[in-house]
Amino acid sequence: MAYSVDLTSKEIIALKRLRRVEKDGKILRRYQCIWYAHEKFPKKEIASMLSISIDTVTDWIKLFNKNGLDNLANLNYEGRRPSLLDTVKVELLKYIKDESVSQLSELQHFLLEQHSIEIEHSWLSRYCKKNSIALIRKQD
Repeated sequence: MAYSVDLTSKEIIALKRLRRVEKDGKILRRYQCIWYAHEKFPKKEIASMLSISIDTVTDWIKLFNKNGLDNLANLNYEGRRPSLLDTVKVELLKYIKDESVSQLSELQHFLLEQHSIEIEHSWLSRYCKKNSIALIRKQD
């Protein structure tokens, strides 16, 4: 089933205002998703621009269509367990900076050796992306 967004003129004004004033990046991405969907961008392109999955685009559109703009700002994390990596995030950032880490495999090794945390490459990549953790690019 295809999900689409057709904003009323009142919703367009409200969404433009919300996109200007929103400070939380997670909520802002939801607003941007709805805007792009209204502008008829393909879901694949929206997902790529916002660094989310196509399924997430569909979920947010369904959430908007069911509950409107107000519920997009409700992040429902109740019942989710926190990431084990959150407990070592500060050390992880310090290690990346101090050691000029450029590869996820180096982070995997650090986590295993220093914190006994074994994590798959794809999960570590996703964690870094979600938490805006950037590795150091090596100059040629």
